[in-house]
Amino acid sequence: RYKFTYAVEVLPICKDDLMWLPRATAASLGHIGQLVTCSKVSNVIHLVNPQTKQAAELQSMMFWKTPFRSALTRQDLIEYVVLDVEFQQSWNPQERQRGGPGRHSGRDAWCLADVTVAKRVDFGSNDRQTTVRSHLGHLLKAGDYVWGFCPAASQLNTDVSPAESAQLPEVILVKKSYSDRHHRSRRRVWKLQSLAKETEVGVQRGRQMDTTAYEADHEAFMQDLEEDPTLRSQINLYKDTDAMASQADRQGRRVPQQG
Repeated sequence: RYKFTYAVEVLPICKDDLMWLPRATAASLGHIGQLVTCSKVSNVIHLVNPQTKQAAELQSMMFWKTPFRSALTRQDLIEYVVLDVEFQQSWNPQERQRGGPGRHSGRDAWCLADVTVAKRVDFGSNDRQTTVRSHLGHLLKAGDYVWGFCPAASQLNTDVSPAESAQLPEVILVKKSYSDRHHRSRRRVWKLQSLAKETEVGVQRGRQMDTTAYEADHEAFMQDLEEDPTLRSQINLYKDTDAMASQADRQGRRVPQQG
């Protein structure tokens, strides 16, 4: 019996990351602009310019020809409160219900709007507001929460010239936040299957390691699954019978048992 070890280089880009594209790469993608976010990672990298809603797909060969890293990642996200939304084009409010994530693709999946936001942590303590052009107009309304980056005041993990840095927007909105929902406290009635592991997560050379970061990343992924129908449709979910039974007990009814 043989064991083989393979060395692979993993793409250093994740969903919702903010990137500063090389100038040549941005030009080859239809002049999408250098400041973009990653809306999805599959066999290609799905990019969107949040200020113009222009979308593009970056092929793997093109990426490795001129590789780059994320300028800001999930750890740099800031939560904002939406104060006002003004659409840049005619928009039917009913589209909020039937035009959510996963209902359209590409440029038609978003609606440009001028969104006025304030940092949630500062809301009520000061009157600092920011108005930003965003592709999330179809999802947001006054009173909602939204995750975004503050590139103008952040240390970007990329090479940006002083002239380009001076033109960075104060806020870039990335995705709607559902942190105000109460259903987080309810136990999920579904689960994911994982590959068999030789050792438990957090155990290295027989020693127990801190798994806080791993658990936080796992919970963030599970929340993404709850909020994104498109992402859910591409992943196999399985019934968690223990969670279903526990929830049924709390509701005072029984779950039918399979024979």
